[in-house]
Amino acid sequence: MTTHTIWKHAGKILLGAALLGALGTVWEGLDWFAPEPVSAQGVIVPWTAVGASGTVDEGSIAAFGFTNASAGYAAIAALSPLEFRYNVTNTFDNSTLGPNIPGWTTLELGAQAPGASSVTAALFRVARCTGKRTLICSVRIVQATTGVCKVCTFANTAVNFTADLFYVDATVARSTPSEQPFLHTLRIF
Repeated sequence: MTTHTIWKHAGKILLGAALLGALGTVWEGLDWFAPEPVSAQGVIVPWTAVGASGTVDEGSIAAFGFTNASAGYAAIAALSPLEFRYNVTNTFDNSTLGPNIPGWTTLELGAQAPGASSVTAALFRVARCTGKRTLICSVRIVQATTGVCKVCTFANTAVNFTADLFYVDATVARSTPSEQPFLHTLRIF
């Protein structure tokens, strides 16, 4: 490539960059060009967790076990209920209901609970500074030999991250060591 050809291409590149810069300046002033946040479009962004991502209560440490993404009992004969906690975090900044109010109305639990075993999940509101907790809703799965999902519902303004904090408290329980209940998934949407 000759020096002349190089300068010719460099000139075109500089001209193109100048035009793009000028066009960008024009677009910055146009409101219609700015993308709207997903939450302002009325789309509910869910919070999700797999069973094995929970924090294990100290009373459950000797008996719990994670199997792939699920939480349940270790391969021992323990019968004490297992307790897991899941911190619920804000999935976006703003919704049509106001800042930090995601508009969620449903807690979904995915689990299996064969025989007389059970899996329960409860969504709690925690007051800032005092730690006082208030139940928002709870769901329980029993007599499910394979994985199923069940839900509980609540008001679309019940979760407000500006005012409070939130977590899911889950319990896995069984009456005989042969039962193998598992908490598979949690969603709030």
